[in-house]
Amino acid sequence: MKRWQEEAAGKLEDSVFGLTLRQLRRIVERAADIVGIPQRYKAMERIFSPHSLRHAFATHSYENGMRVLTLKKLLGHEFLGTTEIYIFTAIRHRQY
Repeated sequence: MKRWQEEAAGKLEDSVFGLTLRQLRRIVERAADIVGIPQRYKAMERIFSPHSLRHAFATHSYENGMRVLTLKKLLGHEFLGTTEIYIFTAIRHRQY
């Protein structure tokens, strides 16, 4: 994705795969509404956003044994500390 962003910089303006970011966000939010994700987040006193899916991917991957460095690479993080924020958040929420 990072490579695609670099190659597409300035060419597609504010679009991802032919969709504007706004359109993509609406699609994700509608799908989440259908399966009740925002309500689950609200019950945990959290707010759902499409970025929540990225956190969920990181959390579940880590909890199922993915190495942190592998996860860092998949998420496209430049710094390990950024990936660790995702993992720390996952661990902290599991404790409550």
